[in-house]
Amino acid sequence: MKKMPPKVHPRVNRMEYFECDVPSGDGRCSDNSCPCPEVVIPSGTGYLYIEQSLVDFRRKYPTMDAADKAMQQRQEEMRASSGVTSTVFYRPGPILVCEQGARLRNLDMEVAAKDAKYWWKTGKVPLRATPLAERTSLQSQPEQQEEREEFLDERINRLWKTAWELGSSEVDREKAVSIYTELLDMVDEESTSHDICAIFRNRALAYWGLKNYDAAEKDLTKELDIAQRRGDSLRIMECRKVTDKVQTDKRKAEIKNEGGEKAEKFRAMEEIRLNLWSTGSKADSAFESLFEDLQNDDPDIRAEASRLLSINPNAIEKLVSIYQDCIDSEPRKGVLAGRVLGRNISISAGSQEMIHDETSSIMYGIAVAFTPCVCGHCGRVNLGIPVPEGGLYIGFYGQSDDKEGVYALPVLCDYCGKEFFIAWDDDPR
Repeated sequence: MKKMPPKVHPRVNRMEYFECDVPSGDGRCSDNSCPCPEVVIPSGTGYLYIEQSLVDFRRKYPTMDAADKAMQQRQEEMRASSGVTSTVFYRPGPILVCEQGARLRNLDMEVAAKDAKYWWKTGKVPLRATPLAERTSLQSQPEQQEEREEFLDERINRLWKTAWELGSSEVDREKAVSIYTELLDMVDEESTSHDICAIFRNRALAYWGLKNYDAAEKDLTKELDIAQRRGDSLRIMECRKVTDKVQTDKRKAEIKNEGGEKAEKFRAMEEIRLNLWSTGSKADSAFESLFEDLQNDDPDIRAEASRLLSINPNAIEKLVSIYQDCIDSEPRKGVLAGRVLGRNISISAGSQEMIHDETSSIMYGIAVAFTPCVCGHCGRVNLGIPVPEGGLYIGFYGQSDDKEGVYALPVLCDYCGKEFFIAWDDDPR
């Protein structure tokens, strides 16, 4: 008997699905890119937007239990490695959008509606990205470009609004980082409608609030670079001031984590800072304590004492008086006071170069210039050294002692802690 060949059945491509919780009642448009006011979407209706990144994630974790555990594990790993919660969000399910949002994303309306209906009914979502609708051939290229630009502007404005409405909690700051990261993908440096510098600044502030100082510094560096290329002096000044604060908080956090006597000293200085803002003998004692710390052997303590004095108006008045009274009779004390003023004015002016006496006259009511100078011992540049205005126009140099030069001022190096001298071969006064 002749054998019959086996029957060959056509291969059927079966749709795969993953689980996703369904609301107990009606839903809302949850697309941050949609300009609608989170309109209510009745149960069983709406459109599903399934991103490819979600498909990639849920292919590994098709059940809700597995997806939730994976997200929790990733958050814990990030917290353990960096000390903060991850700013990368893995949305466990698709985005339920209204008709406006679906059309703005150019989704295939029929497929997106069927996916939504099936999800409402079964709690399951197709394991594939939502296809896009085909553009009609009647629509010209300029019309398509204009539509894309309008959609992008609406999306950017929607994200800006969402970010501005967030609070200062850790969760809100993480959301802000995520939003500003998305904005940076849509806005470039050449944009005239949206300021990329503001996006970098706001993301840096969110990172700063999360104590992710390295990420904050990185964004501020990018902002400063763009501002310098644009010649935006005001933004350069503001950026440098914020960067200084971030770097200060970063160093203080490192000292706190290291523990020991220095950490205890910083805690004590924080109490002194509070007293500095009071009045009478308590404020006077706090000022004297911090002024003494300007000569501490530890560079971190010297820098913190200078910072705390520079942000207090009453302390600034006392420092001005000390500088005026002592620069000739007790130059070491006068320069100590003047360097705090120089630090403050250098950060405020956003400048690491020479600062003329016109600026100090406006800020402090005294005619004193400030300049950087190289330490005669370690060779590192010290900023904000108070000098006579004429000293900016005559050649000066840093040396380890005062044996050379017609006129010299003693300076305590910010880094090595040794005293060096800024000297002139001609008297600058």
